[in-house]
Amino acid sequence: MAEKLDVVSQDRLANQARFFIRQLDDILTCHGCKIVNLEGHPFDVGVAAHALNLDDFSQNDALVVDQMLEPLVMGPEGVLRMGTVLLKKAMP
Repeated sequence: MAEKLDVVSQDRLANQARFFIRQLDDILTCHGCKIVNLEGHPFDVGVAAHALNLDDFSQNDALVVDQMLEPLVMGPEGVLRMGTVLLKKAMP
C-alpha cells in the first residue's frame, strides 16, 4: 500500500507506524508483556505459532519463519497469544 503513495505520504505513514509500535511496546512492557518476532528463526512444532503453510513442506525439510502474520505475545507467565507465521525452507 505504501508503495502506491507519494514520497511525503510514505514517510508520514512510516512515522505513524513507528509511533504506534513504540506506544504498543510501552503499554505491553508496563504489563510485563512483549511481542516476540520469530522471523528468521528456525521453526519446529514446539514453537508458539501456527504455520499456515506447514503442509507445503516435508517432515525432513529444515524450516525457518519467513513472515509473522499475527504476533506472538508473551506475558510474565508464558504465552498469552500464539502467533501465525508463514514458513520457508532454510538455506543450506
